[in-house]
Amino acid sequence: MQSGEIVAMGDNPAAFEALDAHLERLKRVQGINEEAAPDIADGFEKLVRSNVAAQVDPYGHPFYPSKDGLPVLINAAEHVTTTAKGTTITQELTGVEVRHQNGSAKGYHGGSLKLGGFRRPIIPFNKLPGPFKAVCRDKLQTRFNIIFAGGK
Repeated sequence: MQSGEIVAMGDNPAAFEALDAHLERLKRVQGINEEAAPDIADGFEKLVRSNVAAQVDPYGHPFYPSKDGLPVLINAAEHVTTTAKGTTITQELTGVEVRHQNGSAKGYHGGSLKLGGFRRPIIPFNKLPGPFKAVCRDKLQTRFNIIFAGGK
């Protein structure tokens, strides 16, 4: 019997077995967020690394350039720690990069480049940006597909 196939006979043991298997898969979906959280945290960390390499903030705005035009904060991704505990994912930034994140670095004039200042955020500080949402959606979809395809 294939998934989603309806069997007309109510006393059919194969139908009840298939129903029980489907109910077990549905029960596993209840813990999907907790199961996917470590994968999402890894995805967030990779995204931060690629953003820093591309010299853009989490929202896609370019970093304000240095006075001599060289790339800025090239080691910032090394100071980001991403952890998953239960269904909570936390990103923490340490070191001097924190001053760029919150806009208190030397020469700060308020806001991001889009707003005309020197703020260079490395991790999201307000709403979760689209690329971070896409990581969540992708990792949850993958986990969901594993559950309903009969995988682990």
